[in-house]
Amino acid sequence: MGFGGIENSLAIAFDIWPNPGLDQIFSDQVKFQSMGKAGNDGLVDGLLGLPKATTLADGKIHRVKIVYYGYIVEKYFTKLVANEKLNPYLKDNGEQKRVGTLVVFIDEGITNDEPLMAMPINLSLLLDLPDDKAYVGFTSSTGRFYAKHDILAWHWCDQEPCDSAMLSEFDYHQTSRFSQAKIRMFEPGAGYGGGDVSGFPTKNKNPDTSPWDEPMQHFSKSRTSDLYSEAHKQVPPNTDF
Repeated sequence: MGFGGIENSLAIAFDIWPNPGLDQIFSDQVKFQSMGKAGNDGLVDGLLGLPKATTLADGKIHRVKIVYYGYIVEKYFTKLVANEKLNPYLKDNGEQKRVGTLVVFIDEGITNDEPLMAMPINLSLLLDLPDDKAYVGFTSSTGRFYAKHDILAWHWCDQEPCDSAMLSEFDYHQTSRFSQAKIRMFEPGAGYGGGDVSGFPTKNKNPDTSPWDEPMQHFSKSRTSDLYSEAHKQVPPNTDF
């Protein structure tokens, strides 16, 4: 899923492709994946807690909210997912680094304060975080087939309460577009439809997924160059976080 092999990482995976024998449930799912300080894994070896089934690949836009509380949130106990791999990370690591709660909300659950899933965990034990800092990012990938993955907007908040007025300070994608390149054919390697797997082709046909070449244009508050002339018009209407 794009994060396999990344060391010292925690991924919240939105998985729309079931892998028989390598996933615990056979449906669209959200799951926590980490191998601690070792290279991450997107299948059962890296699974923390239990996956949660939810509809993702329906062509609709989905809103997600992810929160890490530095303490146990009792009202989310009914949404807790856990497995034996969590045991080393369910203890305090000093006065300021206690067991926390990692929570995922999706769609109407954001408004209703009804999370899809929650996991008790102490991130200071799971990961090596110098100065308590980490990178945050997004990855995606496909295997035998392909899907179009769009992040239409995102907002980072590291202090409560998250002020909605701060949304104007963040960059958003301006347009979501399909590539117009011709279909190309290639010989896939192991794990990508190659070999003699029964029922699957040994060649894939995929569109060119090279990024569009456009001038860098930003409208972030902190930038003083390359600002987009119509920045104030780029925040999607009726945006709600």
